[in-house]
Amino acid sequence: MQPLRKTDVQMAIGRQARWPFGIGSPARAANRNEQPVKGLRAPVFPADARARIERPSRSVLTAGRAQTKHWRLRFDRRRSPFIEPLMGWTGSDDPLTQIELRFPTLEAAIAYAERQGLAYVVDGWWRSATTGSTAG
Repeated sequence: MQPLRKTDVQMAIGRQARWPFGIGSPARAANRNEQPVKGLRAPVFPADARARIERPSRSVLTAGRAQTKHWRLRFDRRRSPFIEPLMGWTGSDDPLTQIELRFPTLEAAIAYAERQGLAYVVDGWWRSATTGSTAG
């Protein structure tokens, strides 16, 4: 294939051309301003994924309540773990168990799950972020 000359590029602007990489004219592709059609995108998460929205409990090793004021969205296991035969390590073929998303409020976490079309369960909604001391 011969390299493109300047006159070839000038003639191709504004019309569909056969470029070496199989795409249309770069001028036409750069000026594409139509809006994407909403609701016709492929789902990001698998159909059987179930999210669990919860407030993390504080560590028993500390008295502080840092990192407990947010809400987190985690995914339930879809398959049981297995023992890897060569090394004997525990393995899994479910990458969603490693994902943890944080949200400032419960409403934000629920809105995200509904926007993504996820089935979700809310745990720990009865637990307050600032519980009083029970010491007398």
